[in-house]
Amino acid sequence: DSQAGSLRDDSATPAAAEGFALIPAGQFEMGDHHDLGGREHRNDEVPIHPVSIDAFHMQRTETTNRQYCDFLNDAWLAKTVKMREGQVLQAGTDIVYCDTYASDEASQIALDSQDQFVVRPGKEKHPVVCIRWHGAVAYCNWLSQRDKLPPAYERRGGGLGARVPLTTGYRLPTEAEWARVARYPEGRGPLRYPWGEAFPVPPEAGNYGDQTAADLLRRTLPDYTDSYAATAPAGSLAPNAL
Repeated sequence: DSQAGSLRDDSATPAAAEGFALIPAGQFEMGDHHDLGGREHRNDEVPIHPVSIDAFHMQRTETTNRQYCDFLNDAWLAKTVKMREGQVLQAGTDIVYCDTYASDEASQIALDSQDQFVVRPGKEKHPVVCIRWHGAVAYCNWLSQRDKLPPAYERRGGGLGARVPLTTGYRLPTEAEWARVARYPEGRGPLRYPWGEAFPVPPEAGNYGDQTAADLLRRTLPDYTDSYAATAPAGSLAPNAL
């Protein structure tokens, strides 16, 4: 899935783009404080250790189907992507950017008979799903080009490679940045869950279902009243303090 992009901050914090929030610099204890990962994840969640991050801007909501569809249509017109068996690939390569509804029913994006990428009705504001890493960073570079910023990812071989350091372009958040935002939203913590300590999920904070993962992936929330859905419209649930 494509997580929201972030703007790199280095010597000075640039002005935030519309829809972004400033995350202040600071230090926190990163790792699995509550043994939530289980034995299989112990190797990458412990030992708990201090991490320092610079200030940066993070998108307030997830990237939506509509936003990603705009990128796909620009790339389609520029002939930088191609279709194969319902998947969107980087032109001239076998690098997959994303699935469409034709290759995965969980996707809410399709290529219509008019040769346009479209979002299934009612799903325009839902978070985009079925995006590969290369598709996410290509979207970030497209945003940078749109806003006349240096691209955050450079080409390596046939595809996009490592992130360019010290760039002001759009990029994906690091694992440490995501942990800071999700688990330490008020400068305290670590929270057991992004919304706090309570479980199950409060209805204003998110969706939770006890169905199988396969069932959840293939359902989205039409009016965010069904607790057994996988996604809700971006911004329809309560934000945390950051």
